[in-house]
Amino acid sequence: GGQVISRNPETGVLTAGSEPRKDGTAVGW
Repeated sequence: GGQVISRNPETGVLTAGSEPRKDGTAVGW
């Protein structure tokens, strides 16, 4: 599975997603 985190450079907001068919977690701080 895969996870991804993207950061909006204008707002600093982090958006994360994780492949729903696999076990996994996307965590950002």
